[in-house]
Amino acid sequence: MGFLPYSMELQKSIFAEIKKQKEKEYARKIINRFEKDNLPVKVKFMLPNKPSRAFYRVFCFVKKKHATVVIDAKKDSDLIIYVKLEKRKTLDGLSKFTENVRSQILNAKDCNIPDTAGCEGGVYVFTFNGSTYKKCTSISCNFRFCNITESDFDNIMDIINGEID
Repeated sequence: MGFLPYSMELQKSIFAEIKKQKEKEYARKIINRFEKDNLPVKVKFMLPNKPSRAFYRVFCFVKKKHATVVIDAKKDSDLIIYVKLEKRKTLDGLSKFTENVRSQILNAKDCNIPDTAGCEGGVYVFTFNGSTYKKCTSISCNFRFCNITESDFDNIMDIINGEID
């Protein structure tokens, strides 16, 4: 399924799916951040043949080929924000993040592809508090943020701003 033409009317439909006012604000701030720098924002309507499970997925791009941020706006579900990190400085600064953001990064899916497999996404390898982590770089695997508080969102925006700047 292709992308839908992004418009204010579509944006209203997307925000109507997000039940919590705070989460609407989070989604709006992320989208506005990309639009401010004239970066592409695209939308897909997922699972259209399953109305009870259908939802909007918003893609925000820094590079043309791969989305930097994906926002899932699902009915009766908390907002989920996926972030693809291109700049490793985020992983070097984990100690400054809230426990929830740090935990979701550290507990994200481990990369299980052997180095010889030639995974096009690559691997994040980093050390935190003496432990080495090897995380998948695919946006569908990492980094997935949910149960977001206002402090968590500030951290997520710091990550996004670092990716854009």
